[in-house]
Amino acid sequence: MPHVRSQLVTDEIISPEMQEKWFQKINSKEHYVFVIIYKQKKIGLLSVKDFVPNIQGSCTASIFIWNTDYLSSRLPLLSIWIAVDFFYMQLGTTSMKTVVKRTNTRAIRLDQFIGFEIMDEGDSEYMSVVSTRASYLQKRAEVIAICKRLCKDETAHHVKVYGVPSITLADEINKILS
Repeated sequence: MPHVRSQLVTDEIISPEMQEKWFQKINSKEHYVFVIIYKQKKIGLLSVKDFVPNIQGSCTASIFIWNTDYLSSRLPLLSIWIAVDFFYMQLGTTSMKTVVKRTNTRAIRLDQFIGFEIMDEGDSEYMSVVSTRASYLQKRAEVIAICKRLCKDETAHHVKVYGVPSITLADEINKILS
């Protein structure tokens, strides 16, 4: 997945021990990884971290599409929209942020379309992109309309959350799953 690694904040190859340490870190109520599956193929993932409901109300989100056949498809937009909408509308998140490589124009355009704004214009290779619930709500109707046009199957126009309550999930998510 060199195309994914080339867009990461760190592109170094990690050891199995480092990966295990990362897995332990994300196995908590503050970190969520959603695998993007399309037609029974795992094509990418969404990561939401630092989610602390009712305390800070913000989180950090990232998307990684490792199957290059889908990079220019509708699936990145639909996947990001589902996650952003879920965290803002169901869980009460007040802001979301991400870090994007300046050369990743596809991700920047997608983030801006959903209501994210570029926060720093420095000389760094990376930039912060931030969304608030208010900025998302201003774009939400337009985003939903486009997502509905992209997804012809009307039964898929309503997001359903499935899962099993767990001690590793935030109480707010367990309530939705109950």
